[in-house]
Amino acid sequence: MKTFKFYIILAVLLCLRVTPAWAETSYQEVATSKGKVILGLSREKALQSFGPPAARGEGLWYYKSPDEFFVSFSDQPTVLLFPDSVRGYVGIPLEFKVFLSFPDADIREITNEVELAFDQPSGAKISSPGVIMPKKTGRYSALAIYHDVLSNPLTLDINETEALDVKNKEKLISIDLLPHRPTATPEGLIDFLALGTYFDSDLNRYTVRDIGQKAVWLMRLRPNLTWEQQEGSRVYFMEEPGKEAEVCVEHEGIKSYLQRVQIKMEPDPGGTKLKHLLVLPEVMTVILGNSFALRAFGTYYNNNIEELTQDVKWRVSNSEILEAHRNGYFFAKATGVTEIIATKDGVDSIAVKVVVTNKGGSALVSSAVFGSGSGEDGNRPGAWYEIETDVDKLKKDLLVDKKKITSILVNPQLLEIGKGEEGKFTATGIYDDGSSTDLTVLGEWDTRNPAIATVASGNVSGISVGQTSAFVRFKGVRSDYAKIVVGGPRLVSLLLTPAALRLSRDGKAKLKVMGSYYDKSQREITESVTWKILGDKPCITIDKGSVAAVRFGQSDVYAEHSLLKSNPATISVVVTLGWLLWLLAKILLAILLIILIIMGGLYLAAESRRKYLRSLKDDPRRMIIELYENATQLVTIFGFPHNVYALPLHYAKQAQAKFALENNVFLNFSEKYEEAKYSKHILGVRDLVNVLNDYNNFFERLCKDERRGLALTRQCLALLYRRPIFIFSSSEVTA
Repeated sequence: MKTFKFYIILAVLLCLRVTPAWAETSYQEVATSKGKVILGLSREKALQSFGPPAARGEGLWYYKSPDEFFVSFSDQPTVLLFPDSVRGYVGIPLEFKVFLSFPDADIREITNEVELAFDQPSGAKISSPGVIMPKKTGRYSALAIYHDVLSNPLTLDINETEALDVKNKEKLISIDLLPHRPTATPEGLIDFLALGTYFDSDLNRYTVRDIGQKAVWLMRLRPNLTWEQQEGSRVYFMEEPGKEAEVCVEHEGIKSYLQRVQIKMEPDPGGTKLKHLLVLPEVMTVILGNSFALRAFGTYYNNNIEELTQDVKWRVSNSEILEAHRNGYFFAKATGVTEIIATKDGVDSIAVKVVVTNKGGSALVSSAVFGSGSGEDGNRPGAWYEIETDVDKLKKDLLVDKKKITSILVNPQLLEIGKGEEGKFTATGIYDDGSSTDLTVLGEWDTRNPAIATVASGNVSGISVGQTSAFVRFKGVRSDYAKIVVGGPRLVSLLLTPAALRLSRDGKAKLKVMGSYYDKSQREITESVTWKILGDKPCITIDKGSVAAVRFGQSDVYAEHSLLKSNPATISVVVTLGWLLWLLAKILLAILLIILIIMGGLYLAAESRRKYLRSLKDDPRRMIIELYENATQLVTIFGFPHNVYALPLHYAKQAQAKFALENNVFLNFSEKYEEAKYSKHILGVRDLVNVLNDYNNFFERLCKDERRGLALTRQCLALLYRRPIFIFSSSEVTA
């Protein structure tokens, strides 16, 4: 009897019409043309609610009255059908996967072991394990059957193949960014590569090419939510170790997947070892009988990127659908869905999904089939990613159902973030047996004032300045409040200008630092930052943005504020014409100053000698002798040496001839000297006056009446030897 009833159930499931609903008693009802299937009840609850069944299977009960329905129990292994809904096109294959979840939380794939039952078998069929081939338009439902265990329902929305857009034959459908998950050192740089995948609807052909020169490059430092535009594909990282940056590009309305960059003190130790393989295009729709090409790109641990299309080994999961040729070329020989994987040095690429159909359609159809989109978190959802994520969540749900939550702890109790910034809460559930589990994702989060901050899956977003509290609920248990303080806009980046500067040796300049904040405002903070000059021997000094050159060379400088670093500025101290002229002027000025000091000293010495001679005014004899000695020294300086053994009169005649003197003033002066030197005659003031007249006339002829240049030279020579020329006039003696 039980066997007979079970086969009746299978017959009913083949014509299912699925519409999900939730009853007030918290179980799921799946309506069919012959009754309904109830999911989510235990046997005890089913007995209490509906009484004994008319027929029983291992995991399925059949009720006959008042309306026919079935109850499927979850204590048996759960069958999980993914996706639970999909939009497709007639003649374009769709992929599905089925997993078996055991009560002990073990998961395994059973796609090849199940039977798929449609409510309208004429609308779709199974072309191969895991592949549905839509046959006509409409909305259908299906259940996967594994022995007597039913899966969750799958809803199919099938439409006619989309018409080609003849106005835009080639269209950009995705952008990929390399290197994959790179690491950067502080003050380091990474050269990124942006690869755009295009589809030509006229030729039904995919192409992959570099779009880095045309794309807009963006970067942000987590937890910053604001994107900063970069100058190009070469991105500089000035952040401290332990920080994480995100890079993406935009082109033709398409945003690439994010690449997260870890900032570390040391680069990855792998060096030239292959780290990751990317095969493009990642999802394709190919017409039966056509050939197509794939390209493989490798990322190495040193952030180098290399195309490896001809170096990898290609592997096709179903060789009956695709035939592999050399250098990444393939031929579609049968309709269906298959995967291609590239392998090199033990590294496997992510599987490329290839849908082979016998009719043309939009290239975006394949994207709809497999959910090939970009997420804000930078991951690639795809069918497989969604399946793994949902299975893991259901796996946690199964574990949680077996225990009772007694309390929930939220950490931290106080979270301070800036306006527009993100933070993170974690929630830990404590069970009645003392064990705990992470409820951050499973719990339902809320805040007392969503206008200030919101929380989703533990992720906190600061909306406006203020304070509020957050809490989490799970299975009727609520946590205590955790406080959130949202401050003013936080500084997110520093811009140092100018980025390059040339100074002369004694030059000065001004640097400027602009701070960008979360609310997109900007403010000059030049005098608030801390300045850092790189290198052991800087060529400049800097204070509050004022730069002064101290030596020739080149130095890099950057600003720091709130643990943020600005872009570096390169300052070069070079030789300039203006600086050379200024240096020459200073040298000449210094020489002139030294000459003046020396001349001043010589003048003082000569003036001292002059004062001495003037002090002999009252002793005519001695003064005449000293005047003659001074005169012979001056004549010697002027170029006619005095021989101490020569007779004064003879020397006087020679001197007059040497200097072409027509009068006998020096001869008369010499005669008076002999008289003062060798005779006992009494010499008076009149004799001294006559001597001074002859002395002054002689040197006026040598130092005044000669050519101006020669006269000046003789005066300078006299000063150099600290000899006064003119002592005083004869009138001063008589006075």
